[in-house]
Amino acid sequence: MHLSGKTALITGGGKRLGRATALALAAEGVSVVIHYQASAEAAAECADAARRLGVHAWTIQADLGDAEVCEGLLDQACDQAGPIDILVNNASIF
Repeated sequence: MHLSGKTALITGGGKRLGRATALALAAEGVSVVIHYQASAEAAAECADAARRLGVHAWTIQADLGDAEVCEGLLDQACDQAGPIDILVNNASIF
């Protein structure tokens, strides 16, 4: 599958499995929008690592426990990165 040039939104993308997914996609040429709730530093570090792989990377903070915020997350991602081709729902709600 050809992924280079696509853009992905990864919820919970700053740490653990989300980070690994974001960086695996970035290594394939996919620009990444990394969502986080509270781990701004981890998300920023992940975005920096993705950029070092040669892709664009953005971070977005959002509390996905709030339905109104969830509805706006994709719009916010598209405003920053353009159309989203890949969605990875990795965030967990506590």
